[in-house]
Amino acid sequence: EKEILETVANHSPKNFYELKIYNISNSELLPEDLESFFISWKNRDSKKSLNLIIIRNNYIISLEVNEENMKIIEKYKNLGIIKKFEVREFEFEI
Repeated sequence: EKEILETVANHSPKNFYELKIYNISNSELLPEDLESFFISWKNRDSKKSLNLIIIRNNYIISLEVNEENMKIIEKYKNLGIIKKFEVREFEFEI
C-alpha cells in the first residue's frame, strides 16, 4: 500500500484528484505512511484537493478502521488537502 501511494503522489498526472482504494485484504498501512502520502500530495505541482474513496469488504480490516489513520485523514480534510472522504461497501455485481 505504501509504495502505491508514493507512486500516486509522485507520478500521477496533474489533473488526477480522485483516488479509490479497494481494500480486498487487511490493510497494513501505517499512520506515518498515510501522513507521508498526504504531505507528498500537498507538495505536488497541481494543488487540487484529493477525493479519497475507500471501497471495503465487510470481511477485512480496512484502513479507516485504524483510529490513528482516521485522525490523519481528518487533519488533512481540515487543511483542505482532502476535499472528500468516503467509505463505501464493496458490492458484487453478477
